[in-house]
Formats: sequence, C-alpha cells, structure tokens
Amino acid sequence: MIYLLIIGRRKPNKGNGENIITKELKLKEFKKVKQSIYIEKRLEIIFELTSEEKNYWLTGIPFKFHEDIIVLSNKKQSVNKYKPTYYEDNFKNRYTQFKIENEYGAKDLSSFMNDVKKPVLSLIKKWLTKHNAIKVNLCVIGTYEKDRIMNSPEIESKYLQTTNYEIFLKSNMDEIYINMKDKILYEHERVSDNLRGSNWVLQSIDILNIAINKYDPIRGSTYIRTPDKIAKKKSTVNLIYTYLEIIRKEYENILNEVKIEYPMAVCKIPGFVGNVNKKNLNEGGLSINVYHHDEFYKINPLSVTKNEKRVHIDLLLLKNEDNTHYILIKKLWSLIRNQITKDHKKRYLCGMCLNSFQTELKLSNHKNYCQSNKVARITLPYKNKFIRFKNYNHKMKVPFVIYADFESIITQINYKKEKEKYSTIKIQKHIAISFVYFIVRDHDHLTGLYRGAAHNRCNLNYKVPKFIPVFFYNFSGYDSHLLVRELGNDTDNIDLIPNNEENYISFSKKIQYSTKNIELRFLDSYKFLSNSLSELAKSLKLCNFKILKKWFQKKVPGNLTELQKVYLFRLLTKKLAFPYDYMNSVDKYKEIKLPPKKSFYNLLNNKHISDDEYHYATEIWKYFNIKNLKEFNMLYNIIDVILLADIMEYFREKSLKTYGLDPAWYYTTPGFAWDCMLKTTEQNIELLTDIDMLLMFERAKRGGLSQCLNRYSEANNKYMGKKFNENKESTYIQYLDANNLYGDAMSKHLPYGRFKWVKPIYFNANIILKMKDNQKKGYLFEVDLIYPKELHTKHNDLPYCPENIIDNQKLPKLFTTLYDKNNYVIHYSNLQQALRAGLRLKKIHRVIEFRQSDWMKIYIDKNTELRQMATNYFDIQFYKTMNNSVFGRTMMDVRKH
Repeated sequence: MIYLLIIGRRKPNKGNGENIITKELKLKEFKKVKQSIYIEKRLEIIFELTSEEKNYWLTGIPFKFHEDIIVLSNKKQSVNKYKPTYYEDNFKNRYTQFKIENEYGAKDLSSFMNDVKKPVLSLIKKWLTKHNAIKVNLCVIGTYEKDRIMNSPEIESKYLQTTNYEIFLKSNMDEIYINMKDKILYEHERVSDNLRGSNWVLQSIDILNIAINKYDPIRGSTYIRTPDKIAKKKSTVNLIYTYLEIIRKEYENILNEVKIEYPMAVCKIPGFVGNVNKKNLNEGGLSINVYHHDEFYKINPLSVTKNEKRVHIDLLLLKNEDNTHYILIKKLWSLIRNQITKDHKKRYLCGMCLNSFQTELKLSNHKNYCQSNKVARITLPYKNKFIRFKNYNHKMKVPFVIYADFESIITQINYKKEKEKYSTIKIQKHIAISFVYFIVRDHDHLTGLYRGAAHNRCNLNYKVPKFIPVFFYNFSGYDSHLLVRELGNDTDNIDLIPNNEENYISFSKKIQYSTKNIELRFLDSYKFLSNSLSELAKSLKLCNFKILKKWFQKKVPGNLTELQKVYLFRLLTKKLAFPYDYMNSVDKYKEIKLPPKKSFYNLLNNKHISDDEYHYATEIWKYFNIKNLKEFNMLYNIIDVILLADIMEYFREKSLKTYGLDPAWYYTTPGFAWDCMLKTTEQNIELLTDIDMLLMFERAKRGGLSQCLNRYSEANNKYMGKKFNENKESTYIQYLDANNLYGDAMSKHLPYGRFKWVKPIYFNANIILKMKDNQKKGYLFEVDLIYPKELHTKHNDLPYCPENIIDNQKLPKLFTTLYDKNNYVIHYSNLQQALRAGLRLKKIHRVIEFRQSDWMKIYIDKNTELRQMATNYFDIQFYKTMNNSVFGRTMMDVRKH
C-alpha cells in the first residue's frame, strides 16, 4: 500500500501562529489519481478525494498549499511489492524475459531503480542457482514527450537499455546493479539532453524489462591442432592438454582451498589470477592475457589485464566448430607483426588495442589512455587516406521504389486476466488483414535513351542498383513485426540492421529470380522524415500530390461536378480517420454503414477523433459510394500508401534538386546528409593514422552537462510598476535564445588534414592568446590549468572547462567544476577563452597541429539560406535536419558502430 503524506498550513487566526497539520491518505482511497496530479498540479488533489476525505479537507480547514510541502511518504511503502513476472521465451528457451510494471506510479527514474533493486537481484540469484553463468540486461521503457512548433506535442516510447552483463555465482551483485542503474540513467540523460536539441521530457516510467540469457562462457578444453597459418610463425606452443592446467598445477599448493572450475572459461581467468595473487603476495604476482583469432587468422584481444605482473603469460584460444583450446604464446610480437607492419624492426606492443610503438616510453604513455577503453583491436588506415565523396552512382535516381503498408484486425486481449497472469501490458493482438504496395518507376533509366552528357567518373559509376527499396511508414516500430517472421520461412538470405532488440533500421531479403538475385531492402520512411503522415501531408501543396492526382483521375466517380471533384481531392490529401479498435473481427468488414464517431476511439492513445475528422470520413464514404467496411478499409489502405509515395517522391525530388543525390540509396538521414555534405564541399578529409592522436581527439569529445543550476530569478526594477521594491537592489532578467547552434559550430574553421605532433616548448600562454580563429593552422592541446580561488565566486554558476568525472559511479558524467585541470584536452580557441577569463596555464603536455578552414560552411550556409526561404513546414524541417544530422554523424562513436 502506498501512502501519500500531505502537509498543509492552516491560515493563521488572529493572535495565533501557523499550525502545521498532517494526514496520511491511502492511495486506494483516491479516485483517478496519477502521480503527475499531485506532483505538478497540487491543488487538484483536493478534488480527487473520496467524498468522505473531500469533506474532511474542505470543511472548516482552509488550506493554502505550498510548492514544497507535498511529499511521498516511504515509511509504509513496501518496495518489495514490485514483482518480476515471466513474460516470454525466445530462441529455443535460451532467452527469457521478465517484466516489472511501474504500478505505483513512480516518476523519478533513480528512485524507481532503487525500489526494484531487491526483486531484480532476487530473480538473478534464483536463475544463478539453476545456471552457473548467465547474461542479464535491463531495459526501462518510458514515455517521453516533446513540444513541436506548429503542432501538438510528440509522444514516443524510448528504450533505456544496458548492455549484457556476464554474471556468475561469485559476482558482486550490488556492484553490477549499480553499473546497470548508472547506464540507464546515462541513457535517460542522453535522450533528454536539451543541449543536443532533443527536448524529450520523461512523462512516465512504464516497464522495467529484465532479459536473462543462458550463457556458456568460452573455455579452453579439448586439444586442437594449431592452424598452419599460425604454426608457421613459430610463436606458440601447443600441448595435448591445455596450458591453463599447467598454470593450475604450478600454483596448486596455494590454491588447494579454492574451487577451480575446469575447463576454465575466459571470463573466469581474472578471478583465478586474483586468487593466485591473494595467496601469493610475496612472489610478484601473476597476470594472464587471452587472445583469439578470427576467420582470417588475425589475432584479436579477448581478455587483457591492465597491470602486468612479474609472471606474465599470453594465451591464444584456438577454436573449431566443436571445441576450444588454450595454447601458449611465446612471442606475441612475432605472432601478430605481419598484421600490423611490414618492416622487421623491434616494436613495443599494446595488448589492449594491438598497436605498436617504437619506444617503451611511448607505449607506457599510450597505455595511460588506452586502458580507459574496452579491449579491442583498433585498425587504423594507412597514411594518406582520405574521406571524400565517392558515391557518384547515387546521383542516379533509383529506378524502382516500392511504397507499402499493412492494415490489421486488432483483437482485444483480456488484459485484466493477462495482467493477473503475466503482469504485462499486452492489450491487443494485430493480425494483418490487407496490404497495398505501389511501385514508382523512373522511366528514363532502362530505356537506353540519351539523357545528357556525363564525365567518365559518373559514367563508369552509373550502374543500376541490385536492390529495390521498399518503404513503409513506421516500418521499424510496426510493419517489420508483421513481416520478419514470415520472411524466414525459406532458404533465401535475410540481412538485418538492428536498432535494438525490438526495432530494425532495415532488413534485406534476397530473392532468386532467373539467374540473378534481387534484393528487397525494407526501409522506414520515418528514419528520413520524422513526422506523422498526416502532418507531412498537411505541409505539401496540392500540386505536390502527383501520384494521388493520377489515381484520383481514374477512380473519381463520374457523376460528380468539377467543384465536387476538387472538394473530394482536397479531402483525400488529409489522412483519413480509421476505427482501428472497432475492427476486431472479419465480420465487421461486412457492415454497410460507417460506424459512429465513438467507434473511432483509439484505446492505445486514449483519444477520440475530432468532429472534422469524422465528417471527412463520412464524405469519403458518400462520394465514393462505399458499400461496406471492407471497401472502406481498402480505400484507407490505398490512400495511405499513395500519400506516403507522394511525400517520399517530393522528398526525393527536393533532395536531387538541392544536392544531386537520391536518398533512396541510403538507410537513414545521417548517412544521406553526410554524403550530401561531402559532395557539396568537395573536401578531402585526411584520416588519423596515429593511435595516440585518435585517443587524444576522443578525449576532447565530452557530451552533455550534468549539473544543478538556480533556475529561478526574480527581477526588481523601475519598469515593474507597483511590484518594484525600492528598498531592494535593482535586478533585471534577460532572455537569450541562440538559433542554429550546430550550424554555427560547423561553419567555423575545422580540421581537415596534415595532422602532426608539435613540441610543447614552442608554445606559452601569450603565443596561444595571439592565435586567430581563422588562421590556416589549428591546434589541440593537452594541458594543466590552475583555477584561481579568486575566480570561484564569479564563475560559480557556469565554470569553464567541464570534465568527465567518475564520482562514486562507473559511468563518467560531465561536470563543471572549479577544480584545477590536469591533462585536459582542449581546442586552442576554447583554451583562449579560459585564459582570458582568468584561468592560468600551468603546463603543456602535448600538442597536435592540423590544417583548418571553414570547409563545411558552404554546405551549412546553403541549408540555412534555403530554410529561411522555405514556404512550408516540410522544407523548414528538412533543411534543419540536413544540418543537424551531419553534426550527429561527426560525433558517431566508431567503437560502437
């Protein structure tokens, strides 16, 4: 039972002071109370009480409520009431899901994660008694809302998901849960980061999803013969029994009290080594690294220690279809030299990323930063490698594009019984009942007719694509779930690009036709145009509905006047209303009348249609002489697809006219916008070939701020009339709003090549302050800065040089602090700003020099100018997105994508 503690203040009587009265009310005594009511609309809570409670509060006890005196009482709330409930099994019972519903209406994500900790860990421990090892990930599903210009707020479910955590019987459960919680909070901050322009606000925490995977850790066991490509390097020793068994016997005397699982999994090796070092403190310690090979016999790190001990051992895990086997690596450098360099000079190797260095000192310096990343082989490009526009064939319009849509019968599930049984929010089952597809063909490409002159590079690259794009609106969230199960029922290949466990960015189905394979590439139009279909249709002019016009001319009833035809055509350009929830059986399709307005109620969105929307539907029914709901369903399905086709074809035409590229070649807007930028700027961007330069640039990328600010300020000045208090200091409030922040940043001088290390002795504070923003050479510094105490009060609201700090948490958060900065990586223009504000330069550790120019400005200015000249909402958003998407692409973490 949840109790609500209401604290109010009685209005003071004459001669009496204020008396505080409190009362605890059981939540079940309230009617229609949601947490948002008593958190945000506090006065409304009075009117949500039962009549008995209402009388108590409203008769004889006049209250004035204050902002901070209504709180939830946790004294009687039992968080153990949260119970994980079985949801489903997948992949032959290897993957099991449980869910915890937010039935108590918690609003604060951190508090909710604290409340569910005990039941989650109890569930994990229960599964560990059945399986010695499992993988677990958590996913909070929350409803977010953001305001949109000229439109109603956009509402969307967001998935805040952790990675899979490997958990064993001896794992530190509390530490793992803290990591999971921090990751979810980090994802929430990333989603709702206003500085990045998302503006998503958490409205409700819906469900915590707990996914448990059976886990069979990689372990070395049966003997495997060393592959010839590895054996010929003479850098390994392969014994009939695994080399770990030799190590175990070596330390058998000190480990007789420790239970050792054999064969040993890779993930258990750090624990084994830790036990050895605890029992053997005086011998300098043991450390073990494990590597494995890919299908091309290139070596990759698998488990690498950050602190090599006196006795250090490198193992290679061999594998075939059935078994795995550990062998000893005698000389790691000899084993992997050919995959790193062609020369035969002695180099020093980093086991974390498998990059090499000429001196031991350089390796030591590199490890300081490399070890903060996950273990992975990092392959850098060779020298003189550039990013430039190469996709000249994308200037050609894709000759065939398909637009499609499904409609479904929506059968209701008895979700009350479902809730009692599964504690889930399944309320409907969608069964496909109809589909429509529309093929758009570019007639010029396949006729062989002369189209115009083209230079050799374009001519050689102009090839008909081997795929056909198939666009659905909201394919990732809806139609893909109807398709994906059916597409796997034959031997033809399916290639998936997942977004998360629930959604796909795209999947492709290869179908053999005659002697050739044709690829159907299923795509989501929402990944390009992130607005509802009705809003997109509203933003187009009548002349843009070219496909609808052709269809209308064939299908329009012949008995209509010209005025009626124009009226009907205008109605069709608006997205029709459809009674989704009403259509719950095939029998409904036989009905010969349009259902009443109340039948158009949408259960999922808890929304009725407007009178105008219902009027449009009745007019369509009347003018098209529709005989039953089956015909109405098909007309609705057809119009939806034609609207989608017209909108996407307008988008393609706009893109080809503006940038000379067809978006139908791409999967999402960021990839398309990146190519448009490269083509427009004609800039060659040099790639980094030095691992330490890459790490230093990565450290300069920091993310969004995490901080608490005073968000309330009160003005007091002579312009405020009667509210002005002459006895107080005059204060003013000024509201500033900067537009096009991303565009402005990308219009400045940016690096493009000739990256090199420069000696720090050539720089000091005076030299740095004299540098110009638009000079040909730019610099990235690693410095120590002193934050003088006399600046602390002045800079307290927004200090300079924010830094990622891990403060009692595993995930870094970007804080603005008044601490001195050590080994801080900063662009020279930001360093100038800090120095001018009074920070002092203590030391320069490293400097990267590069050539720079405002090479992206031509692309940014082009979109900004076109946006200013735009006459409809579609174009305004289109050009804004084409700029912002390029920024997102530049910030893409290549370690994850």
